[in-house]
Amino acid sequence: MITDKPSLSFRPIDIARDAALCLEFRADSYEASFGDANEFWRDAGAGGEAYLRKLAERSEAWPGSCAHVWRADDCVGQVELRSDGDLGYVNLFYVRPDLRGTGLGRLEHEYSIALFRSAGFDRAYLYVSETNVQARGFYERMGWHTTGRRPGSPQLLRMERAL
Repeated sequence: MITDKPSLSFRPIDIARDAALCLEFRADSYEASFGDANEFWRDAGAGGEAYLRKLAERSEAWPGSCAHVWRADDCVGQVELRSDGDLGYVNLFYVRPDLRGTGLGRLEHEYSIALFRSAGFDRAYLYVSETNVQARGFYERMGWHTTGRRPGSPQLLRMERAL
């Protein structure tokens, strides 16, 4: 699925071409959330192969659920979504640090809500680091509500919203 916004497009991730970019963006998301990317690299495996394999599987299982956000030939963000039973799950909303606060996150959010709705979901959830104040504020402005903590990872807040 390709959804165009003014000068932006959401395109399925081309892992063969953009693996390094996927790894860079995901590692940076860990740094923003937890202060470093050590946990990501431990779980991602040597060279990030485990992460890239999961990303490819999820992308193939649900076309459009793993997308890069492009402005012309410049990749500015990444979205990773999946289903979890009867709920949609946001694994990642990522906007490059130099573009945060410019409205790209809102466009990623709109893309995700539309994709969840098209798949028949009426609710979605995500986890956010309690210390990532900027992300928490964004999610709250987008209508997400804290419903608890992630089992086994109490530093992560579970947030949900109706679609």
